[in-house]
Amino acid sequence: MKVLGFVQRFGVGIATARSALQKNGNAPPDFDVQPTHVRCTVWRRR
Repeated sequence: MKVLGFVQRFGVGIATARSALQKNGNAPPDFDVQPTHVRCTVWRRR
């Protein structure tokens, strides 16, 4: 993804998502990291 220009740096997105969701009052996201993809489940705020 970096080579294709879709991400700025490796290893930053998951920490950024967790931080943003925490600041918004959401539950922590669930990440399923695989060699070919990453699936992120974001739970709505209650």
